[in-house]
Amino acid sequence: MGKINAFVKTKWKYLLAVVIAFAVGGGIGFLQSPAHSSTIENQKKQEKFEATTKDLAEKVEMLEAANSESNERIDDLKAQMKKMETPSQQQAVARAKNFLKYSPFSESGLIDQLVVEGHGKEDATYAVQNLGVDWRANAVEEAEGYVKYGAFSRKELIDQLKSGGYSEEDATYAVDSVGL
Repeated sequence: MGKINAFVKTKWKYLLAVVIAFAVGGGIGFLQSPAHSSTIENQKKQEKFEATTKDLAEKVEMLEAANSESNERIDDLKAQMKKMETPSQQQAVARAKNFLKYSPFSESGLIDQLVVEGHGKEDATYAVQNLGVDWRANAVEEAEGYVKYGAFSRKELIDQLKSGGYSEEDATYAVDSVGL
């Protein structure tokens, strides 16, 4: 017993230091709790997720900037094309816009009308293709006009719109839109 007392009196500080080190430092790896290990894994996953999210946000910003630059470039090219229009193309564009102010047309119907008015086929085609018109919306507007002033069956109205140059698809869409 004397040896134990002598050990305890002299070496107790070392023993206490080892116990405190295990308590504070979590001990050796195999003494760590699964919850502590899971928390570290979750922290690593969260850090990886945040890094990925930040990377994606930076890529989105780069793409948005590139898209903005592309749109500006497209606008510049359109302006350059406008400057390169021949006088006869400019006149055909102006005439086409004027027609569309007062009446809906199909794409081919407007080209035909411009040709009837004396514009060349190439100028008429150029004008119509550079207007940015929603031809389907024109088909609906024209169908509404037909229904307002006349009586049509569904088939008759589709045929009437097709004879005006609208596609089967646009004519059917227009007739559906007016409820026939």
